[in-house]
Amino acid sequence: MRAAVCTVQQAPVAGAALRCQARLITRLYTSYYKGELFPNQLVRPLERLPRGVSIAAARKGMQTAAPSSSGSGNAAAAASPEVVTWEDVDSTDLVHTNEQSRVVMAEASLAPRRPYVPLSEVAKMELQGDYLTEGGLHQEALEYYGVVAKAYELAYSKGHPQVAGIRLKLAGAFRRTRRLTSSKANCEAALQMLDSTDQPPLELIVEALFELGLTTEAMNDASAGTIFEEAVTLVDTFHNSGQSHKMLRLLPRLGRRFNLNFEEKFLYFSPFDYDRVFALADQCLEKAEAFYQARNDRAGVMRVLQQRKELIDKKFFNMRDFAGRIHTMRGHWKRRAQVLTNAPTPDELLRYSPTIHQVHRDFKYELNAPIGREKEVQPGVNRVVQDMGNPYRCRGVHSQRMLRDAEKNFEKYVRGDAFGA
Repeated sequence: MRAAVCTVQQAPVAGAALRCQARLITRLYTSYYKGELFPNQLVRPLERLPRGVSIAAARKGMQTAAPSSSGSGNAAAAASPEVVTWEDVDSTDLVHTNEQSRVVMAEASLAPRRPYVPLSEVAKMELQGDYLTEGGLHQEALEYYGVVAKAYELAYSKGHPQVAGIRLKLAGAFRRTRRLTSSKANCEAALQMLDSTDQPPLELIVEALFELGLTTEAMNDASAGTIFEEAVTLVDTFHNSGQSHKMLRLLPRLGRRFNLNFEEKFLYFSPFDYDRVFALADQCLEKAEAFYQARNDRAGVMRVLQQRKELIDKKFFNMRDFAGRIHTMRGHWKRRAQVLTNAPTPDELLRYSPTIHQVHRDFKYELNAPIGREKEVQPGVNRVVQDMGNPYRCRGVHSQRMLRDAEKNFEKYVRGDAFGA
């Protein structure tokens, strides 16, 4: 009986011990856990080279159109537009614009289909190769990457970025197993592939140049530093530094507690995690600095350090935000709608500020215009407008007379003061 009383007395204590904060309870993951949604999981659009810019021109920092895609073919296409025929007007299920399209469709139906490739299994093999690379087993990784590269060549079309990407991994594996000629050939093939496609992804180009620079450095070639610097020139010209942190920059303002959960006021998203192009450019500059240092090229070291400082400054400027409220804020929970917006990056704020990039207002869509430009307003047909909207139209006759007398008196006073009357 005494033991039962003891257990009854101890029960509330045990219950109190079980009570703890919800955020300290460890998840067991015994059932399906769908992750927490947060803006850092947003998928960002792939950054590409502008249309008509070749990689050779981009490496020099020029934004000119590539000679390969110049306007000869476009001009011919514009000169001879497609002929529209009306022979199939009565057909409701299929429309042929002209004979040429029929020929193309017939050829497409006769063309051999690409073989089926189990891409999920191939992706697992590629991941296994990545793990082997991380573990330092480069020969095994090379074997995996070789199989994956062959599978991708079967599965994808000729200049597909997936093929270029696996060729770069293959080049890295060749370099780490000291087969430098094969590595260089793979890098150049990947660059050639990317140059042959329209608007290739910037990240792959920078990675290809980085791998090429590492390989040429391993071959004791003096041009390695130049290749690293060309990659950084490419990034400086075409990379949007603010895009990676566009929805992330203002997130610390979302935290409204100062004592509990205060870590959400100190969120930091590393640019090396969220902007791979920036990380590759930084690595390029680090390798270039070591390369010039080994060759005792003082000017090259200073140039690379200056470039690296400017690159990091540009990136971190686009991540800046000033402190909002520090202490706990209650209420105003709808303010988060002001924070979680695609607010312009600092770079965009400077580039498109109204003093530089004037906003064009077309007054034909408005009902009033500045004095002197009233004719640009295009109101609807038969719109009733009382008058021209003169701001003095409400003044009565009496106030006009008073103003006239006041002006006359003021003139008399000024005249008298001027001549000392």
